[in-house]
Amino acid sequence: MALLEGLEVSEVKYENLNLGDRADAEYYSKDNLRIETLLNHLPHIRLSEIAKLTASAFYPAATHLYESGDMPFLRCVDTVKFPVISHLQNDSFIKIPAQFAEESKGINFLRKHDICLTKVGTPCYASIIYEHERIAMSRTVMGLSEIQNIDPFYLTIFLRSKYGFQQLTREREQTIQYQLTLDRVGDIRIFTPSTNFQKKIKSLALESFTFDKNAQEIQSTSEQTLLSALGLKDWQPPNPLTYEASSKTAFTSNRLDAEFFNSKYDAALDALKAAGAKSIRPLGALLKSLTNGHTPLKHNLSEGEVPFICSEHVQDFEVNLESSKRILAEHHKTELKRTQLKNNDILLTIKGRVGNAAIVEGLDGAANINQDVALLRLNQELPHWWIISFINSRFGRLMTEKYQTGQINPFLSLGTIRTLPIPVFEDKLMEDVGKQMQTLVLKARTARQQSKARLERAKRAIEIAIEQDEATALTYLKES
Repeated sequence: MALLEGLEVSEVKYENLNLGDRADAEYYSKDNLRIETLLNHLPHIRLSEIAKLTASAFYPAATHLYESGDMPFLRCVDTVKFPVISHLQNDSFIKIPAQFAEESKGINFLRKHDICLTKVGTPCYASIIYEHERIAMSRTVMGLSEIQNIDPFYLTIFLRSKYGFQQLTREREQTIQYQLTLDRVGDIRIFTPSTNFQKKIKSLALESFTFDKNAQEIQSTSEQTLLSALGLKDWQPPNPLTYEASSKTAFTSNRLDAEFFNSKYDAALDALKAAGAKSIRPLGALLKSLTNGHTPLKHNLSEGEVPFICSEHVQDFEVNLESSKRILAEHHKTELKRTQLKNNDILLTIKGRVGNAAIVEGLDGAANINQDVALLRLNQELPHWWIISFINSRFGRLMTEKYQTGQINPFLSLGTIRTLPIPVFEDKLMEDVGKQMQTLVLKARTARQQSKARLERAKRAIEIAIEQDEATALTYLKES
């Protein structure tokens, strides 16, 4: 009997099989068949009947143009976490020259109120283009344009709901990795509720975006708090064409790469001293312990009870404890015992996008970290919020940039973390800045939580309308 545990059997009529297309067991899982049957008995329409599906084909390599571009170049990474594509993302977009995009016949574009779908990498995530009049698509995404007879905001949220996302997941094809194709996506069923219901969903989507925008604005304010307190808000690092260092300095540093000796790093420390820093302390002198985790061998990270925090879950001041990656409780209690997280621990990303620091807060269960995240436990010599505020500031980023190694895959070793310089100012100034930052971070977090809550309400309302009826879904929206 143990061999049959978890076995699932679906019965499908032969006439419903297309043996030249998909006849694999996963495609005909009970859950997939249930969704198909449910939608077939409700008002629905095929996606290809209400939108034109488009994607970029092959185009010349453009990586060398990213620094000089002015046209946002939409990628999978720009979409997954952003149901609404807006100007809030302008700083994170890769950009290509508009002329290059126009002349490359393989590149297609999306316009305001079109929808983007991630196609490869992390497929199946939908986002609406909200503020950009025109945006170019990379090959990792596809687009829905010329949308008609349905509200595009509603369509976006439906595609992110259980009944839209599961259909997209079902239609993935695997070559080297999972990907979506235009034909298969065009065939999915779209539940079509009343216009009034669609408007309710659109309203929630816009409310979600407004809260997200508020969070971003608060975050921008927080970035200036420390610099303003030091009178360094307008300071910019120099950018000399050449710089020099003595041979003694070069050999004692164990670094011979030119970037390490860029004069902008010394200029940053000089600016901090001129602003009133009493001393510069190495971070190692402020630590009680420093370590990082690892990934258990031969373990499927989709299985387990304990959230596994990786570098993508650590942003400036914010740890996402809702990681979908998991480890077993046995891993947590044994081989990863030293990196069991506790409230008030400090996490620092040390691989990929290095230098993001955050305090663990609101942890009410077990959690652990992988090898790309360092765990810092600080002594009480300096306020903890002052330390992470500095690390996340313009000056802190310069210091992590100096000490990281590797250009393609930046890395910050535990040894170099200990050498990171932390400025010491008057106690009152550090306490005041730390408290201000803590308050602003809490406000931004609250706004993000409200944004997420609106989005989840919208998705759940669609699911209730499908599972029960519109009236019940509207009652849910009114009471929730």
